[in-house]
Amino acid sequence: MEEVIRKELKLKTLEPFGGSAGGCISKGSGYHSDLGDLFIKFSERENAKRMFDGEFASLEAIYHTQTIRVPKPIKSISDRNRHCLVTEYIDLHGSSKPSQLGRDLARMHMHNAYLLKEKERASSFVGGQEKATEPIIQFGFHVPTCCGYLPQMNEWCDDWVTLLKHDDCCKLYKLFQKFFVRNRLKYQIDMLLEERNDRDLLSLWPQLERKIPTFFKDNGSIIPA
Repeated sequence: MEEVIRKELKLKTLEPFGGSAGGCISKGSGYHSDLGDLFIKFSERENAKRMFDGEFASLEAIYHTQTIRVPKPIKSISDRNRHCLVTEYIDLHGSSKPSQLGRDLARMHMHNAYLLKEKERASSFVGGQEKATEPIIQFGFHVPTCCGYLPQMNEWCDDWVTLLKHDDCCKLYKLFQKFFVRNRLKYQIDMLLEERNDRDLLSLWPQLERKIPTFFKDNGSIIPA
């Protein structure tokens, strides 16, 4: 796989250092290279390409917010059943200011809300801000991502969760399944039911599904982050 990486990144030097470490999903090593020190994660598991492609896109999105320190993503590479993710190598140490890390993390989650406000402000001026980064107005992501090894559905949705009146006569309400319910919860539930055919889960999920809107009714508007 190292030869494939050399070819893909046009490297003359790719030398491992520091040994290899990993867990049940992937293994990683540090490498000296023409591009500087790199960290490369490897996996031969089924669907590892989807996992690494999603992680690459996620790191890229976070990196471009310029709010919190993350390794710069370089490339997701595949060769038949072998896959890897190449990023900048960061020599990690304990943070001397954990409170600053918390603030930076909050800034990252608020970044899109800031862009939305900036776009609204710019629209009041003639010409606006032509080079401004466009905010995201929907919930979702442009590629699938994984939580650990489990895939997450990221199809674009207009709402996080919306309660719509279904029948005025009977005073019934129906959850209009959007991003949080359809893409986060139900997708995982469906995978569990397919794998284990859990009867308790099959009967309890509809009960929870009907109650989900009550968890969000007093939270105001939820903005994509």
